[in-house]
Amino acid sequence: MNAEEFHLLNFEDYVLKPETLDYSLYNEVDIVHKLSHQHLHTKFWIIEVASLPKEAILIKTLTNYPSPVLISEFIENFSF
Repeated sequence: MNAEEFHLLNFEDYVLKPETLDYSLYNEVDIVHKLSHQHLHTKFWIIEVASLPKEAILIKTLTNYPSPVLISEFIENFSF
């Protein structure tokens, strides 16, 4: 999915309404995560907003929550 296709999802209309947001593609080349029965070809999008909902999870507490290996590795590698 490229930036134009991502924009067509109207993400801001459904998730962060009425906040405006900026987004960018984190990895141009797919990150391949190998599972026993399939390979996941993934891209990560970075979304920046001016403010978050009250129930948002703080970045500094992300590692306190369980997450799949693919997501955990992204959190470790991404510079917040």
